[in-house]
Amino acid sequence: MWKTQKLALLPKPGTPPGNPASYRPICLIDAVGKLLERIILNRLTKCMEGAVLESAEKASKQKRRGDRYCVVVTIDVKNAFNSASFEAIAAALHRIRIPGYLCHILKHGEVNFHLTQFLSSHGCFRKYLHRFGHVNSPFCPNCENVEETPEHVVFVCPRFEALRREITGLSLENVVEEMCREESTWNAVDRVVSRISSVLQKKWRNDQRESVPGEILLSGNSPSV
Repeated sequence: MWKTQKLALLPKPGTPPGNPASYRPICLIDAVGKLLERIILNRLTKCMEGAVLESAEKASKQKRRGDRYCVVVTIDVKNAFNSASFEAIAAALHRIRIPGYLCHILKHGEVNFHLTQFLSSHGCFRKYLHRFGHVNSPFCPNCENVEETPEHVVFVCPRFEALRREITGLSLENVVEEMCREESTWNAVDRVVSRISSVLQKKWRNDQRESVPGEILLSGNSPSV
């Protein structure tokens, strides 16, 4: 889950080890958490740059006499991150017109095991299994000449048409944006992906048990991220 982190304390050089302030805490997250964090960062940066440029253009259009100066003031606030108000951050994001779906990410969004596999294209999808010799073909058993990818099984494959009714209107192009926009959409995608992944995982395990020696090169536990 991308909001679950492992805390590590790094000692600051030249400080007494018995003082709690002598350590710099860092939070370690899993790989898919970093991926989601990078996606959000890129989108926030793009929006923020637009807001800054808009403010600069407004300031440049103001008529002033004499020379013009630009002053940058930075403040180093002790323990700023831990004391930051999420309400104030949310208000600031709305004030500079950050898209609502990015603002809502502060309130919801946990990536569990199945969502991790879906977002990272890992797990019991035949294209991924085929890369490591777990199956003989990367193609979907129900669709002709189509690789079985997370995108295919969740949004296209007729095997899971009934399951995906809960996420009608979503596609590969808009699923992340819509998940971040509404908590109900996030939860709906979570349910659908978890059910589909469980079906694929169960089928793969059954195939492993029924396969003759040499048909599947590698066997054992189900693939993980």
